[in-house]
Amino acid sequence: MLNIKKYTVFIIVIIVIMTIITIAILLKTHKDIVNNNQRILIKESYQINNFLTESFAYTNRINSHLGKQIAYNGADDLDFIYRLFLKENHIPKKDSKIFSWTSFDWVNDKGFQAVNSRIGIRKNPPNMNNIREYTQTSPKHAWTLQVSPPTIGNPSGVWVIPASTGITNNKGKYLGSVVVGFNINVLTNKIIDRIDNNNVNFVILDKKYNIIIQSSPDDDLKKHESFYKKIFNQYQPFDSKAGKGFLEEEVKMNGIIYYYYHKTDNSFYTILTGFEKSYINQQLNIVIFLKVSQLISITLLFIICIYLFRSDELFFKNEKEKKRKKKTVN
Repeated sequence: MLNIKKYTVFIIVIIVIMTIITIAILLKTHKDIVNNNQRILIKESYQINNFLTESFAYTNRINSHLGKQIAYNGADDLDFIYRLFLKENHIPKKDSKIFSWTSFDWVNDKGFQAVNSRIGIRKNPPNMNNIREYTQTSPKHAWTLQVSPPTIGNPSGVWVIPASTGITNNKGKYLGSVVVGFNINVLTNKIIDRIDNNNVNFVILDKKYNIIIQSSPDDDLKKHESFYKKIFNQYQPFDSKAGKGFLEEEVKMNGIIYYYYHKTDNSFYTILTGFEKSYINQQLNIVIFLKVSQLISITLLFIICIYLFRSDELFFKNEKEKKRKKKTVN
């Protein structure tokens, strides 16, 4: 009969060793998961940055192209401006990879929306002064794209990011601005399409750390103007001077943990990327289960092998002893 007590210490030693190995492997695996997740967040942040940079640069080229014709023909010819906005060869098709505009506007040098590509020449031009930041920034930074905080588009009625290119004549006199509205829903979906890993979540903040766009749907934010006014001023977990990096302290919002930040090339926005907490937990649970199961199986197999080996050893020893006794009797 196998003497179990004789091997108890040996089996305990094996279990202890395998436990230590399991812990070491789990720690290494956890580190690998963290490193891999970090690489994913960095990559996707660059993807989002590149898309926004592309979209803004392309929009400014279109606005500037239209603006040069307006400056050449005269900013007072509103019929010409309206016809110009309607020409299909000047306006990208809606299946464009970066198309997300609602309409074109001409906002004159007094800050009034004189022409809209959907409505035409405005009989009662709405005053955009004090309700659109671009009316203050575009005259100072002509021929560059200037964005304003999200708002309900006039006249589109949808949630948009107004973007304006200031136009001047050949003497440098400000004539007005060509304005578009980035449809936030369309823009969000196009950013999501650019992301390779659909487990990545993002939020885009303006310079005052108000939310501009986020990947996770939130009906309350979409229904109210507070969509872009989630203030981060009281909690700035990253170096405002650095262009990109990992947050000094994780930002947790709506079940999502944001780890990485990346300022866009034009410095309009800061991109935060992260994962849902449930996804991180799922990753760890799956790995822990697989690794522990593997090591338990290996440990049990090793113990069984030792048991069988020792049983065979005792069997042959007993058989040998029987033969010896038999020989002695004879």
